[in-house]
Amino acid sequence: MLSFDNETKQLIIQDNYKGRLQSSRLMSAVILGMSLVRLFMADWQRPKEMDYVFCIIAAVFLFLVYKNFLTKTAVDRLDKVAIKYVKMPKGLATKAVVKLNNGKVREIFHLKTKEQQAAVKKVLTNAKITMK
Repeated sequence: MLSFDNETKQLIIQDNYKGRLQSSRLMSAVILGMSLVRLFMADWQRPKEMDYVFCIIAAVFLFLVYKNFLTKTAVDRLDKVAIKYVKMPKGLATKAVVKLNNGKVREIFHLKTKEQQAAVKKVLTNAKITMK
């Protein structure tokens, strides 16, 4: 799942986050496009309640498109110098977040058991990567 290559100084993440992020990007962009078409076709001389609802829907999906396209990344090899810190899951959470120096975020899912979380902590400690 997670390993560190000492020769190349890279953190290697093996999961299917690329497919998950791609489908999330596609779905949010399609819904944003559909809501913008609906807003474009609305009669703003006599607005209806649904026009205002579509304004809210467009705003929410505009935020999701921004978040999915500009702040998340799905790379599977991260250089050690590019990692700012790793935020480990607390309580019942199962997602670790890798914060990069360029402002992007890489999420690591499926850390359901304490053993999996301990294994990730061990890899990060051996690689000397900051954890929060």
